[in-house]
Amino acid sequence: MHIQWFPGHMTKALRMMEENIKLVDCLIYLLDSRCIAASFNPKLNELAGDKPILYVLNKSDLVEREDLSNWLKYLKNNNMNVVICNSANGNTQKVIEGLKVINKNLIEKYLNNLYFGSGIYGVHDACLAFFNKFLKDVNLS
Repeated sequence: MHIQWFPGHMTKALRMMEENIKLVDCLIYLLDSRCIAASFNPKLNELAGDKPILYVLNKSDLVEREDLSNWLKYLKNNNMNVVICNSANGNTQKVIEGLKVINKNLIEKYLNNLYFGSGIYGVHDACLAFFNKFLKDVNLS
């Protein structure tokens, strides 16, 4: 007898995510601060592949500070982009700040891979080719 433990709605949602993951540049992974380990779904990390993930620890006001601090240290030690927030009081500014960090990395990634023609890839090489200067030495004036 085969027992299906994975709920059908989760299977459907994962299938939809597999189809649409290619359309996004990064993921926001919302975790409940009261039960962080139980909030993780390893399938989501597999789906993400090499896309950056922002882990948002929500409901932080309902957890002891020391426990939250230990989790934050653990997650950051594992190179995870993590922010702590409490959406009940509208404190979501940290999520925006976390996305800015991820977005900066994405912009740099794209800028370094742009094709400018004549075999030139990336803004750095384009500056050398067009202006004969390093990117750090070029400004708008």
